[in-house]
Formats: sequence, C-alpha cells, structure tokens
Amino acid sequence: MPPSAAKQAPRVRTLRPAAPVAPVEEFFSPDSLAKRLDMSRWTIYGLISSGEMAPVLKVSSRCVRIPASTVAAWIASRLSHGHPAPANAAYFFREGRA
Repeated sequence: MPPSAAKQAPRVRTLRPAAPVAPVEEFFSPDSLAKRLDMSRWTIYGLISSGEMAPVLKVSSRCVRIPASTVAAWIASRLSHGHPAPANAAYFFREGRA
C-alpha cells in the first residue's frame, strides 16, 4: 500500500477567542419600539426621519433597527429638555442595558 493511501488521523484544531466578547446590544424594530413606549409607529418613523432618534441600523432599504442605546440617549435628551418620559422609559436604563 502506498504511503499516500494510508489513512491519516484527522487534525484537531483548538479555537481560541482573539478578544473578550462584548455583550450583545438589544435592537428594536420601529413597531416593537412603538409598542414598548406606547407611541404610534408613525411617531417613531418621524423621529428617525428627523434625525432626532439616531443612529439607527439600516438593514435594507425597507428595514431599520433601533439600538437600545439610541433610545436611551433620546429619552435622556427629552428629560434634559423638560419633556416627560415616555411610558416604560425605565426599561432602557436598567442594569445591563444601553
């Protein structure tokens, strides 16, 4: 039997992470965010269009996702200007969030 025909043991590769993995941020669709904040989805779309709620992640031409950190910054901005907090605003300031 030629040496090339002999079966060789499979190589075992050990994978090591290059760097510590950061926690994953939560993202919201405009509809789910509107429900969570008790607002209309058109209000959320208006905030995105005006740049008041930015940055957002544009997944495709018709799909956007809003990071929890963006929502927390928008709520903080509203509060600093004397506006009332939207419903369920405390959710975005819990431990481990934005």
